[in-house]
Amino acid sequence: MAKIGESEFPEIGLEESIELGKIIALEFSGEVSRMGLARSLGMSERGGAFSARIGALKMWGVSIGRSRGRVTRDGLRAIRPVSEEEAERARSTLARNVSLFVEMYKRLKSEPYTPERFAVLLEELSGADRREVARRLSLIDRLFGEVRPFLVPEGTENANATAEDYSGVQFR
Repeated sequence: MAKIGESEFPEIGLEESIELGKIIALEFSGEVSRMGLARSLGMSERGGAFSARIGALKMWGVSIGRSRGRVTRDGLRAIRPVSEEEAERARSTLARNVSLFVEMYKRLKSEPYTPERFAVLLEELSGADRREVARRLSLIDRLFGEVRPFLVPEGTENANATAEDYSGVQFR
């Protein structure tokens, strides 16, 4: 997990995390030791890249556990959905586990935005300074862009609704 200001975010995207969850589910029957997964991926168990993947799996909610990772129910629904609708719902549930992205979506909705507006919003939501935001901006924008379609609140048909239209809508 990475941090910007007071906010945490995964360093690996949702789809890549689901693919890692698929390895755990299919090759290891849903549960594997940290060491076993690292060896399976050809990575060092103590390396930063591997830690980023483990942190992302947990933050998205694809897996749980410390020394042993186990795929969650929502993770399984994304990995092996019985329908496209279930796959979509699972991704939506997993995307909502990252509160920074939920808050960004509440402000931006599905409207286009400039990098400057995105940076200011990220500063406000995270409490980070401009240098830190500038350093993390492209990664966070890419990750947010990946999950943005899954953050449309349930019960809203119009992705371009105004803030008033969201009053009373619960994000899970």
